[in-house]
Amino acid sequence: MSQCSFNYHHPDHHNHLHHASASARQLHKSSTSTSSRALLIASSTTSLVAKSFTNMSRQLTVIQLAITTVLCLILSQPAHAALFLQPNQPEKAYWTGEQFMVTCMNQTRVHTESEHHLEWLDRDNQRIVEEPSNRIHVERTDDQGLRLVNLDTKKRDAGQYRCVMVQGGEARETIVFNLIVYEATNFHGTKENEIAQEGTSFTMTCHVRFDDDHVSAAVSWWFNNTPIASLENAEDYAASDHDPRRGRSTLTIKQVRKEHGGTYGCQAVTLNKHISDIRTHNINLRVQYKPKIDRTKTHVWILDPKISDRYERRRASSRRLLHHTDQFDLLS
Repeated sequence: MSQCSFNYHHPDHHNHLHHASASARQLHKSSTSTSSRALLIASSTTSLVAKSFTNMSRQLTVIQLAITTVLCLILSQPAHAALFLQPNQPEKAYWTGEQFMVTCMNQTRVHTESEHHLEWLDRDNQRIVEEPSNRIHVERTDDQGLRLVNLDTKKRDAGQYRCVMVQGGEARETIVFNLIVYEATNFHGTKENEIAQEGTSFTMTCHVRFDDDHVSAAVSWWFNNTPIASLENAEDYAASDHDPRRGRSTLTIKQVRKEHGGTYGCQAVTLNKHISDIRTHNINLRVQYKPKIDRTKTHVWILDPKISDRYERRRASSRRLLHHTDQFDLLS
């Protein structure tokens, strides 16, 4: 806060009063005439009037001093920031591929566009334009705000972004936030469908890549939305820990049976300084098994439509041949 100093100059009214009182006493001693008495009365009256004006002057000066002091104190206070962000964190972290928005709000009542307006500047200090088709653009709000929109966050977007209040072509106030971007966990190269033969050992591989700047990362396996470790037949499986160097985790079925078919989930969990994430990649496993024939039955149903069609054609051909033979016997 700046210091307020004042030079207070009080009028020299006391000197005037002193001279007026001395003149009145001298006239009283030198003459007792009517004119002298009149002059003495006039002098006393003048003294009283002067004293009244002196008191009024003092009061006005004190009031002026008080008003000036209050104004000085108000003007010397630091100005409150007019800009604020929603959300208001100075650092904002997102995963690649995510969408986000940050709104810059102006607490000052703006009546005309010419008074001042808001602008967003990117990490390269370039003005972000109001173009909805751009991946990064701005949008105006109904409450005097300017919204920064990112439709598909990239790793290269990381850096400082500034909201600036511009007045008369100059930046009057600026508020800043730092954007942190983490590479989203991905499963590139991991299959979605697998086929295993009954009676064999089969291994599924989940390729997982985490952001380099992570605090912890882990992979777990699930079967039909149940953790493998919680299954009744958990001993049928062998899962490997995530190998960060090779970026993969495996799940082996020791001896495949028909009931092992279903949906397997490779779940990746990552944690860093600012945010955490859980993502799952599903693998559909189909088990091929040999058909089983019940030899206690006296007949076999043929389900293949091609075989069934050939069988019916042969039967029809045999009937026609038998019919023609019967006719030939009758004619002879």
